[in-house]
Amino acid sequence: MYWNLRTKTRQPEFVWKLAFGVLVVGMLIAWMVQPSELSGSMEDVLNAPEAPPFEEYDEYKEYNEYVGYLDQLSMSRQWVRYWWAIPKIMWLGAVPGATAVALVTGICWFVFIVQAGQPHREHGIRWWLAALAVPLGVLSIWPTLFAVDWQDIEMGISEADDLKAGLKFFIAGVGLREELCKLLMFVPLLPPIIRRRNEREALIVAACVGLGFAMEENINYILGTGDATGRFLTANFFHMSLTGIAGLALCRGIWCPRERAAEAGVVFLVAVFVHGLYDAFIVLPDLQILGLARPC
Repeated sequence: MYWNLRTKTRQPEFVWKLAFGVLVVGMLIAWMVQPSELSGSMEDVLNAPEAPPFEEYDEYKEYNEYVGYLDQLSMSRQWVRYWWAIPKIMWLGAVPGATAVALVTGICWFVFIVQAGQPHREHGIRWWLAALAVPLGVLSIWPTLFAVDWQDIEMGISEADDLKAGLKFFIAGVGLREELCKLLMFVPLLPPIIRRRNEREALIVAACVGLGFAMEENINYILGTGDATGRFLTANFFHMSLTGIAGLALCRGIWCPRERAAEAGVVFLVAVFVHGLYDAFIVLPDLQILGLARPC
């Protein structure tokens, strides 16, 4: 059976059918969960006229109270305490329905991308490196959340509706912190990748870091917007692509520093710019009318 599966997965037709099946299953699960738990944001649920009293939503109440606590820490610039308080807000935000959707999508994309790395071949990727990359990507949300308030308080980079300030926020804020934090969590995996000098492995392992980041980020976005299907179709691939390309460029810069170091820096900056610009097209009123992007 295992040999038959290995043979089939080398056939393009089978791989594309598998990818289509993954998309169908993911969207079906998203549709099943979305109408109930994911139909609105936490705030919408708590403030709806027909909703039970606020106190009955113990999980949401604790989450919102802890958000207020984090705001107090950031406003008073207690950054060390703020840093160590972040894991709890990540845990409180892991609502079962949204977490289930994020896990299903993540597992499907992981299986697909690892198979693309051909781990069964001599020069294929080492699957265990890709598996380690996913939780590291999840952890990259930690410094990212820290950077959100730190950039706001210390650098004045905050969200704005006007075009100039908005582009600054999404490129120097969102794009920079997310791409930098994902790339930093790829660094612990560099030694075995650098020794082997396998570009395919560098690309896919880095992409798996991006996948882990997208899985964790999807939970809050799905809760906030209810757009489970949109997140399934766009966010995972978007983060995987940007982190994979940036990670490969970093490895090339280490392998050939004289020829490729500058290129690695340029690729990273391009990833930051593309990420920020993509989000800007979603949010900024002056760019929304073009309709070029979906939330990632």
